[in-house]
Amino acid sequence: MTSAIRETIAPAKANDTQDHHGDLADLNDAFDVLLEYRKMQEPPIERFSPETDDPEYLAFLKKITECKSGSEMHRMIMARKRLEGRPDLASI
Repeated sequence: MTSAIRETIAPAKANDTQDHHGDLADLNDAFDVLLEYRKMQEPPIERFSPETDDPEYLAFLKKITECKSGSEMHRMIMARKRLEGRPDLASI
């Protein structure tokens, strides 16, 4: 009985070695299809557009990204929030 099992396993292992990359390609293709399907199920992401966004706010974002330190950036954000009447909000 053991020799019969060996005879069936040996060809299977040889085939696995030969088809190994094909199986991985098939699996990768399946994951790609699944990912595309999941993307279609999700609501579209709102994209920001320079034509429709507030130019002043975009200029502010550009300015704070040029800060030399995090503390300088934090001070600028807090100052803006105070001007907007929302000093308790520390995020943009």
